[in-house]
Amino acid sequence: MTIQGIHIFNYMCHNSSKPGRGEKQSMVNLRSTSLGSVAVTLVSLTLAAYFCFSAIQGDYGILRRAEYLTEASILQENFEQIKKSILLLENKTLRLSGSYLDLDLLDEQARNILGFIRPDEIVIHQK
Repeated sequence: MTIQGIHIFNYMCHNSSKPGRGEKQSMVNLRSTSLGSVAVTLVSLTLAAYFCFSAIQGDYGILRRAEYLTEASILQENFEQIKKSILLLENKTLRLSGSYLDLDLLDEQARNILGFIRPDEIVIHQK
């Protein structure tokens, strides 16, 4: 009996020889609903694909974040090296200042920069 009821229902839905007023509206709504759902699905999939692409390769995406982190670590290393060189230069400046004069450093700087030597020294140049 269930099979016969289903058959009658299918016959009523697919019988187009004498559609009633309610049946015609339901068929039109059924077609527009399926077309609308397909359109909504396509728009949703397109937006999802766009957002996934942006999340991975966009300006603020995962790959750009990895590049920024790598660049930040390189810049941090450079910053540490510059800080060390600044500390060395500050130390030399202090040791050559008028209030604190390191004679050994003064002698070394005079030899390197000005090319001075003591009268009892012999200079050997290597090429």
